[in-house]
Amino acid sequence: MSSPLIPGITTSVNNRSIRVPLLLVSHMLMAASALLASNKGDNAKAMELMKKATALEEEGRPPYGPPILIKPSHELFGEILLRAHKPAEAAEQFKVSLLRQPNRARSLLGAARAAAQSGNQLAALTAYTTLLDQWKQADTNIAELREARDYLKQAKR
Repeated sequence: MSSPLIPGITTSVNNRSIRVPLLLVSHMLMAASALLASNKGDNAKAMELMKKATALEEEGRPPYGPPILIKPSHELFGEILLRAHKPAEAAEQFKVSLLRQPNRARSLLGAARAAAQSGNQLAALTAYTTLLDQWKQADTNIAELREARDYLKQAKR
């Protein structure tokens, strides 16, 4: 529950009043703006916004349990960097994301993709293997799991 001393906004969700800290709102706006800029091909603007969003997120302590944010900023920054064809920089963001939230599936997937695109086969194999192990009871038709299995098969050749 938010403290009334922390600046925030109050909204209603399912007929319940909740208070959202302004820091969280500010972070979400920056992340959404960065994603929009990335989708428009303005990678410089997207990266600038994500640097601010990650700094803002790091002001708080690492999350305990599921993230408050829909998508942790380092994970989103990594995905934006992959889109901008900067896999080495993306790998660094996924590394931080996984330090803050160990074994998060989307961060593992991003780390595997960044490593593969950077030519770091060992890191890609490790991340894809961890992802597959973590999701071993999931639906086998999930595209990301097929991607991981295909990469591992190709690497054995």
